[in-house]
Amino acid sequence: PLIVKNELNINNSSTFLANGLDVEIAGNLINNNISANRGINEGGFRPGNNTQVTRFNGTGNQLIQGFGTNVTNFANLEIRSNNLSLAENSALFVNNNLSIYSGVLNDGGNIIAVARNIHNVARHESPYSTGGISVEGTQAQTISGDNAVFGNILMNNSNGANVVNNIR
Repeated sequence: PLIVKNELNINNSSTFLANGLDVEIAGNLINNNISANRGINEGGFRPGNNTQVTRFNGTGNQLIQGFGTNVTNFANLEIRSNNLSLAENSALFVNNNLSIYSGVLNDGGNIIAVARNIHNVARHESPYSTGGISVEGTQAQTISGDNAVFGNILMNNSNGANVVNNIR
């Protein structure tokens, strides 16, 4: 995988093409590309295919920062950091699976839209009523984890979501 030990900064008219390769980020991700389009080949951060994994694994506080109404796209997003927060105006779209393995994912009042499944064995926080994890797939989705803690969950899938473990 590509290992970013500090910050990945995408300028306003630039793109980062992962080309389907996994990316590990130990610092911040700043996406100033103005695109609000969703998809694995859209926006400033482009995973390239649905099997690509972007993993946040820093030991300190980490931040994802967007710009205006832009969207940062991921294929599979894994949280393995102590504390990952979203700054204001930092909408995310996860085209496949969201997995929270450790630490805290704080949505900062932003929407984290997920097209497939959600697995959480750690903690998700929503400090405001305006943000949360939005379940937005086109088929039934699964929410799993062992004693997972969730902030706001927004149901936007007419096929529903199945909860398969104890969550709080």
